[in-house]
Amino acid sequence: MDYNGNLVSVFIDNYDTSVDYITNEPKKSLYIPLFFDGYYYHLIRLTTQIPNKDEKNYIEIPSKPETELNKKCYARLDRKENEIIKLKKDRISQYKIIICSKINTVYRKQILIKCLTSPHMQPIYYEYLNKEIKKILI
Repeated sequence: MDYNGNLVSVFIDNYDTSVDYITNEPKKSLYIPLFFDGYYYHLIRLTTQIPNKDEKNYIEIPSKPETELNKKCYARLDRKENEIIKLKKDRISQYKIIICSKINTVYRKQILIKCLTSPHMQPIYYEYLNKEIKKILI
């Protein structure tokens, strides 16, 4: 997704509310951008937790050397509504970014397609999802 002239694959939020119980540092939250609706950036949270047996709607994203991620992550679309968040442009400007062509062309495309069947994605956003899918195909 294009953000300030960069083809961003992942946004990193260093100030999450959850804390690592070993280091007592805030855990970094990773988000893959879905689309920008003109006011909000819609993002999906990545997690390192392996999906449950009953979860079918998820994408596994491998770690280095295949992508720029340090750990294998999952985009889980069956889990709960707060996996998909929306942020204003001024809030997202504080996030660090990862640029990885494989995440952008392969895994983000799969996530966008799965979002079309997710129970947590409102149909009003299907137009934006389809536009982003077409951008990846070009």
